[in-house]
Amino acid sequence: MENTGKVVSISGKTAYVQVKRASACGGDCGKCIGCAATGTTVKLENNISAKEGDLVKIVSKRNNLLTAVLYVYIIPLIVFFASYIMILNRLTDTVEAANIELMALTGATITMATCYYALKQLSKKLSISRKFELQLEKFHQQ
Repeated sequence: MENTGKVVSISGKTAYVQVKRASACGGDCGKCIGCAATGTTVKLENNISAKEGDLVKIVSKRNNLLTAVLYVYIIPLIVFFASYIMILNRLTDTVEAANIELMALTGATITMATCYYALKQLSKKLSISRKFELQLEKFHQQ
């Protein structure tokens, strides 16, 4: 992933970079009123000695980004469906109730919430390793 931004302020070894968010329609908001492409400020380590007003490139390695997507979306989804099926099969064999699906759905939701909690704890360890941090790669002065 690559994006370009402008350094709006520097604080010690930290750079605050203003980046424009991409919109679904491509950012030509004069043609539609459905969205307004807005910007956001990102806090990054200033490892390239950028100065206020510099244009910088923000990069993240593709495999790190895909791994993050796996942790945030894919694993909890797999856990949800697997636990739903396992709980439903277990309840069908042991319980005679009219709302077995609701019970299985509740159990799967609790299991998925537990999975999110475990992944949040794991993300603290991953952020310490700095594997998923965005990096300033190079800059162009105005």
